[in-house]
Amino acid sequence: MLIDAFFERHLLQRTSTPERWQLWYGASPFVSETESVLRPNTDDPTSASNVRYRFVANPGDAYDHRPYPWLRIERDAEMVPVTVKRRPFLVLSQTLPPWVHGGKREREDAYLVLPLFSFHPDDSPEFTRRVRQWEFPPLIHIPAQGSMLNEGYLRVDRIHTVSRNLMNPFNFRLTQDGIRIVEGWVQYHLTGEIDPVLAEWRQVLLQS
Repeated sequence: MLIDAFFERHLLQRTSTPERWQLWYGASPFVSETESVLRPNTDDPTSASNVRYRFVANPGDAYDHRPYPWLRIERDAEMVPVTVKRRPFLVLSQTLPPWVHGGKREREDAYLVLPLFSFHPDDSPEFTRRVRQWEFPPLIHIPAQGSMLNEGYLRVDRIHTVSRNLMNPFNFRLTQDGIRIVEGWVQYHLTGEIDPVLAEWRQVLLQS
C-alpha cells in the first residue's frame, strides 16, 4: 500500500501558530456567481457606523462608481454578499515574516488553505466511488478519522486565504504519506503532471 494513514493526532492550543499540513477549521467562503452588490444608502461622512446598505442587482455602474472614501471603497471596488461556512481546511502556507510595502499595505496575518468537504447523503454512489478512486485531479479523497472527521475530499480548485483570527485547530496533521499525496495531487491539478508512483497507485484504484 502507498499509504497507511492520512492523518495523525496533533494536539494544539487556540493560540498556536498554524503550520503547513496541519488541519484547522474556520471561515471558508462559497464561490458566488451573484451579480448583486451592497451599496450605501446614506452619504453621512461623519461615521461609518451610520451607514445603511441595500442590495442592488446588476447595477450599471458596477466597479465603476463614485468612491465612498469614509468606507474605503474606491471607484473600482464593490461590496458583495458572500456566504461563509465553518469547515475544516488543510494549511498550505507558512507564517510570513513582517514587511512593509509602503503606504498602508502591510503583511496580513493569513494562511493559504485547502478546504475539506464531507460527503453528503444526496451524493450519488457513482460520485462517491469515483472520488475514492481518485478519478478527479482537483479532489483529494480523505478517509474518515473515527468520529472526529467525516469521510470527504480536499478541493484543490477551492484554495483560498483565511485570516488567522478566524482559525481554530482541529488537532490533526498529515502523515508523511499524506503529505506526498497532497503535494502530488496539487501539482497534478495545476500542471497536469503526475508523480509516476501516484499514477500507478491511481490506476490500481480505478481498476478496483
